[in-house]
Order: sequence, then structure tokens, then C-alpha cells
Amino acid sequence: MPEIHATHTEPNTVSARPVLLTVIGFFVFVALCLVGLFYYFRADVGPRPFLEPRTFPAPRLQTSALTDLQTLLKQQREKLTAYVWVDKAQGIVRIPISRAMEIIAAKGEDGLAPLNPPPAPEQSASERAAQALRSATRTGKAPQ
Repeated sequence: MPEIHATHTEPNTVSARPVLLTVIGFFVFVALCLVGLFYYFRADVGPRPFLEPRTFPAPRLQTSALTDLQTLLKQQREKLTAYVWVDKAQGIVRIPISRAMEIIAAKGEDGLAPLNPPPAPEQSASERAAQALRSATRTGKAPQ
């Protein structure tokens, strides 16, 4: 095979003329775009009218903190100390908190039982008899 010798080499410098023409062309393109946008904006939107700044009303701040606090405390006190129908059709009444505490205290430990207790497990006849006997001895009545 014959050997091929390279006789042509790349130059070590870059020609400045194509680079300079590319940079100048870029700047001319940007300038033409800006001029075109300026005329498009003027023709399409037009001059904008100057709007006066609006003034907003002053905020309504609390003018009498002590009176407002007293009113709030009075409303809360009335809620805690008054009888009010919540739902008359279902017989739901809001009672004073002091009366509610008296009712809970009168019930004793059972007063703190959940509203919907879980169902009791099935008891045998002997367990029911023993429970009836215990309750009868507490109340003083004979078991049936």
C-alpha cells in the first residue's frame, strides 16, 4: 500500500473578518427588532393615560378595647350560665356549666362513662344471677 503524506495543514489563526461581520450583523438585527417593537407598541397600544394614585380608607381599628373585652366576656358568661334550646324538636338543651358539673358529680364514676358504651359481652345465667344478687344486697331489695 502506498503511503499518503499530508502536505496541507490547518492555519494557526482565525480570520477576523467573518467573526466581525457576524457580530455586526447580530447587533444590526437586535437594533431592527427593537425599532420594530417600538413602532408596533405605539401603533397597537398607544400612549397610556396617567392614573392618579387611589387613596384607600383608613382601617377600622379597635377604638375601645376595654368595652369590647367586657362585651365579649359578658357574651361568654351568658352562654355558660343560661338555659337555651339547641334543638327543640329533638329535646337538646344547653344547660349552665355549673348544673352540668352537679349532674356529673351526682352520677359518680358512671357520670364519666362514654355516651355510646360498647355492647356488653354475653353473660352466662350464673353470672347474671351473681350480678343480680350483688345489686340486691346494695339496694336492700330481694332478687327476683
